[in-house]
Amino acid sequence: MCKIILLNIINVLNNYLCNGKGFFMSFHLEIFKSNIQLKEQKFHEYTLSGVGSVDNFYQLVGQAQYALSSQNKFEFVSRMGDMYLYSLKKLENMPEIKGVKIEYTGCKNLDIKNHKEVYSNLIVYYINKILKYKKIYDKTEEKEVEKYKIKFRKSIFNPVILQKEENKKIYTSIVNRDGIRVYRVFNIMPYIDDHGYAYLRCDINHIFESDKTIYDMMKENKNVIGLKVDYLWTNNTNSTGIIEDVIDKTISDKLVELKGQSLIDYFINNKQEYRVNKFTEEDKKANVIKVKGHKNTFYFIPHSLKQVIDRESLKSIDSKFSSDIEKYIKMDMNYRMRSLSDFLDDIGEIKELGNLRFDFNLNSINELGFKQRKIDKPYFLVSNGKVIKNKTGVFYKGYYLKPNNKIRVAIMCPEGYVEESKNALSKILSFNKNGYIVSNDKTEQKNFAIKSLLDLEYTGIFYKYKLGDITEYKRIAGNLIKNEKEFDLVLCVIPNKSDESNPYSEFKKIWAKHNIPSQMICIDSLKIINNCKDLNNYNGIYYIYEISLGMLAKSGGVPWGLKEINSDVDCFVGLDVGNPYKGIRYPSSSVVFDKNGTLINYFKPEIPQTGEIIVEGILQEIFDEIILSYERKFNQKPKHIVIHRDGFARENINWYINYFSQKNIKFDIVEVKKQGAVKFAIKDKDIFKNPEAGYYLTNGKYAYLVTNDIKIGSPRPLKIEKVYGDTSLDDIVKQIFYLSELHVGSFKKTRLPITTEYADRISKNIMYIPSGCLSKKLFFL
Repeated sequence: MCKIILLNIINVLNNYLCNGKGFFMSFHLEIFKSNIQLKEQKFHEYTLSGVGSVDNFYQLVGQAQYALSSQNKFEFVSRMGDMYLYSLKKLENMPEIKGVKIEYTGCKNLDIKNHKEVYSNLIVYYINKILKYKKIYDKTEEKEVEKYKIKFRKSIFNPVILQKEENKKIYTSIVNRDGIRVYRVFNIMPYIDDHGYAYLRCDINHIFESDKTIYDMMKENKNVIGLKVDYLWTNNTNSTGIIEDVIDKTISDKLVELKGQSLIDYFINNKQEYRVNKFTEEDKKANVIKVKGHKNTFYFIPHSLKQVIDRESLKSIDSKFSSDIEKYIKMDMNYRMRSLSDFLDDIGEIKELGNLRFDFNLNSINELGFKQRKIDKPYFLVSNGKVIKNKTGVFYKGYYLKPNNKIRVAIMCPEGYVEESKNALSKILSFNKNGYIVSNDKTEQKNFAIKSLLDLEYTGIFYKYKLGDITEYKRIAGNLIKNEKEFDLVLCVIPNKSDESNPYSEFKKIWAKHNIPSQMICIDSLKIINNCKDLNNYNGIYYIYEISLGMLAKSGGVPWGLKEINSDVDCFVGLDVGNPYKGIRYPSSSVVFDKNGTLINYFKPEIPQTGEIIVEGILQEIFDEIILSYERKFNQKPKHIVIHRDGFARENINWYINYFSQKNIKFDIVEVKKQGAVKFAIKDKDIFKNPEAGYYLTNGKYAYLVTNDIKIGSPRPLKIEKVYGDTSLDDIVKQIFYLSELHVGSFKKTRLPITTEYADRISKNIMYIPSGCLSKKLFFL
């Protein structure tokens, strides 16, 4: 008996972590386990088969599922693969879908283990059904209102939001003066284990939606062409598009595009007359809206469309409102967990599933099969092998690797900013050459760095340009190139990012073709750098730090390396696929050599491709260059390479096996995913706290790693999954965390490891980067 008690104590201690103050902390995921196992249910089955020539049968199955549900008053319909649909009732209205035949094949019990998709969708259906009738008192409206906006999707909209105050539950709608409303969205993703227990993964985000339809906006004589809109009368999650035109036809007119039907007729003929049967004569005279979707053009009733409003557009529409709602949408883990607890209370018991409920208290890691780990932050190597903990120490110790030659600097700035630009450059040069900054009145100087931190030399090459003329931007950038042998880097002043006349893109593209790196400084930063009346309160030093690091990295230098990663890995490689143009993608590779990450190179292949999978010819090109570059540096081949793939590694694993086995090189492939990780919290007494950077949860198959400390809101973990190789998952996670600390263009760290972070940046800045070569000059920073 004593032995059993001791083992139980050990198990408890393994699932809790002492915080050093005598208290214990437990770890909790945003996943909640069911109180009971599911039981088998009866379903009506429909078998699907293709008719004639079909290009995309998977897409047709989705259309058939939606049509069968919508034409039967949105009764429950779930797909199972590409052959079957299932409903709870026998549905009478059988839709006709071109290219697919739907045949009723009887009623049967479905075992849970082989039909998890159906049972998961059934849970979503019942949760929506329960929440559809929930009401709550809205403090803003001062009346009882519907608490949820239900579309029978996995995303459940909550327009009446639980407030952050912890002492009692207060709910209020958050709407600006023009009717733009904040919705809290609960994204539910149920799954089922092999024992029949259900798990409800639940994420929270926020969206913004106007209370006005496009029809309302048209009645106010607002221009709606060009607006991004969402189609409201569908359960399809991919229902957005751009308004191309307001055509000279009414919704009562017959349209050739609808085979001679009007839009009103279309809904009546498709058993959805309830959408239009209350239209007034004025409503029926509304013009048809032409919308460009993802692939095709569609025609809509304006009453069925609303403008899509994201955070950026909200800032431009109502900047004060955008700022005021920060406290609601940037939720720390305690606020998130309170909101999730309230959401689960609203769901309660699902009677149709034997009173199954998702228990808020069944979300600890021991219930869900995870264990917690903690990685300490690394130390950094700088000049002459010195070690620092805080990256700002590099300015007092010296950079790890400086360029061999002086960096000759040319300057460009807009007309009207000549003196400000020269003054700022003088301070940047003084900081890097002498280590000090002189005050504006020249009566005070203060040391902020060691002498000769970076060898900069102003060449005297100085160009002015006129704002607002793209042709002028190209002309001036081209004129500068005539002197390209006389300078190594351009220090260029540009308008602030939000300014439409910003020449950033044109300058970067032209200079990249000539292998010329550039460091941009926006006008606001220029003003802060020049404002140094009091050197004891000098905010400009932060900007000088960042600009100096940027100039170093773009000139091929390295400010710091990792002291150690503790592994036998010789080379880390990051792969990503960019998509700057429709249908054309550029794979890119970012490489960090050796255990210290001291040599950083990247490679952008010259040949674009289509699709997310990197073709074998380009893989060969990338890894040949990596291996040859490593040999040139170290006079030997790498013995062990770890490949970090941004997102899913869909490439043929056999290609990697054949390629590296021929060269006798050990390799690992790891998926590093920005999306898809589950957030987790640390519970200390009754308070849920944000996990610090370095914490991760693992179930042995994959891990959720927090890489950033978040002051406002909650951290978004990375999902890390090993695809191939012998390196342990714990070692892989530690490597990724260390590499997330290694960003060289700033002393701010990145969420991703620099392998996939830099590969991602290359993909997004593909036009600003020279093609077909390995380079140490980080143009994309």
